[in-house]
Amino acid sequence: MDVQPLEKDKIMKKTITILSFFIVLAISACGFRPDLKIAKDARKQGDYETAYNNYKPLSDFGIPEAQTNLALLYLKGNGVEKNPSLAFELMSSAAKSGYTRAKFELARIYEKGLGTKKDINAATIWYQKAADDNYVRAYHYLANIYKKTDPQKAISLYEKAGNLGYPRSWYEAAKIIYNNGIIEDDKKAISYFEKAIEKGYFRGADIIASAYEKGISVKKDYTKALAYYYLAKKSGIKNMDNHIRIIENSLEAGQVKKALKLANSLYSRI
Repeated sequence: MDVQPLEKDKIMKKTITILSFFIVLAISACGFRPDLKIAKDARKQGDYETAYNNYKPLSDFGIPEAQTNLALLYLKGNGVEKNPSLAFELMSSAAKSGYTRAKFELARIYEKGLGTKKDINAATIWYQKAADDNYVRAYHYLANIYKKTDPQKAISLYEKAGNLGYPRSWYEAAKIIYNNGIIEDDKKAISYFEKAIEKGYFRGADIIASAYEKGISVKKDYTKALAYYYLAKKSGIKNMDNHIRIIENSLEAGQVKKALKLANSLYSRI
């Protein structure tokens, strides 16, 4: 009887977990007990020697998570000499074993041509494999590939990533809609910019500010316009001072205070 793809994936993950357990037991019998959690914590803290010493033996025994993270050390030269070719080999092994993060990272390697020939088709395939596992960033990066050749598909992928909690995707989808006229719905674009901002991604703050200032696809609202100009400036977007000064001069003190309060409230979501 054929096994369905989802069931195959569950069996694969269960097999990897069981094998990993016995591998760790075998290594522990030799005296040293490598630990993935210790390795991950050390990597976050910049202690790459400890990370390497824990990842390496587990990687040698074929544990996909260890292979993936060791590959990332080799890619960046963190605690080891840069070795993109070895990183590619390790990531390929982990990805082919079914480890989702490795599928995504292998796609990035192919897209950038690190340790192997640049191959956008291969990158697309592996991003799709990671997306099939519902890996959020895979939807976003897959959309990046499609946004020039198939904007509608890119928007759909960005929407999926946004709904799964990746705010930059709302911004990227909004840019396609707003700037390229792919969909004659500027209100939708504005709503997507606002969704990105509500989740702490502020790059479109100046665009929304201008929309509220001029009444483009939204009701003209100088208080909101000023709030978003404040937000844009706080988040590092340049040349906002003149816009801020003009609107401040047109509002009452209470309205300016309200705009600043809104800007601070949004900025606190970072």
